[in-house]
Amino acid sequence: MQRSNLFLVLPIILCYFVFSSCNEETNPISSGKQTYETSYGTATQVDNYPLFALDYSADYNFEEYLQTGIIPGYVPSKSANKDFSCTCFSAFGEDSRLLARNYDWDTPSSYFIILTDPPNSYSSISTVDLSFFNYDHEKSPASPENQNTIRTLPYFPFDGMNEKGVAIGMNAVPYAQSPYDASKITIGELQLIRLVLDYASSTQQAINLIQQYNINMENPPIHYLIADSSGSLCNYRICEW
Repeated sequence: MQRSNLFLVLPIILCYFVFSSCNEETNPISSGKQTYETSYGTATQVDNYPLFALDYSADYNFEEYLQTGIIPGYVPSKSANKDFSCTCFSAFGEDSRLLARNYDWDTPSSYFIILTDPPNSYSSISTVDLSFFNYDHEKSPASPENQNTIRTLPYFPFDGMNEKGVAIGMNAVPYAQSPYDASKITIGELQLIRLVLDYASSTQQAINLIQQYNINMENPPIHYLIADSSGSLCNYRICEW
C-alpha cells in the first residue's frame, strides 16, 4: 500500500482518541499545524493535544530484532503512575472494516500515528502513546532530546492495521501469562503487534507468527484483539496460541 493510501485511513484512526482523556493539557509546542523534519521521517502536528503523524522513512531493522529480541541502543521506560484501562473493538460492514479504541484514563497524554513502509514487509499505520516513553513534551519531535524516542517508535505500537487488512489492538488485563519455550526467541508484548502488522496477511497467519515466539508480558499484562478484512476475529482469551 502506498503512503498516500495509508493517509486516507488517518481520519478513522483519529476516532481512537476522541474520548481518551477527561482533562485538558496546555500544549507547549506551537499551535496550529506544524511540520518537523526528524532524522527518521517527517512528523506533522495534527492538532494541539498534541497529536502527531510520523511518516517513518528510515529502516527500523525489525528483521534483526526478531533474531535476538533486543532493541539496539534504547529501551523506553513505562510510566508507573497510570491507572490502566482501555476499550478496543472491531466492526464489519458491507463496505468497510474498522478497528477502534480509546484509553479510559484521566491523565492527559499525546500520541503519534506512525506510517511505516518497510522494504520486505507490509505497510501499516499504528499508534503510540507518548506518556510511556522518554519523550520531552516541551520540545518538537525534531529536537535532539527526542531523536532516540523517535527512532524506536515503530517498535512500540499500541494498535494498528496493515495493507492486507489485518488489524490488532491491545488492552490491559489483571493477569496474563504466555507460554515459554527455551528454544524460541522472546519478544516484547508491543513488539508482537509490530510482528503482526509487518508480516501477517490474515488472522490465522498472525496466530501462526505469534506461536513462533515467547512473549514477555510486562506490567500491566495485556491481551490482544486481532481481526482481518474477511471478518476473522481472534481474542487472546478465546483462541489458543
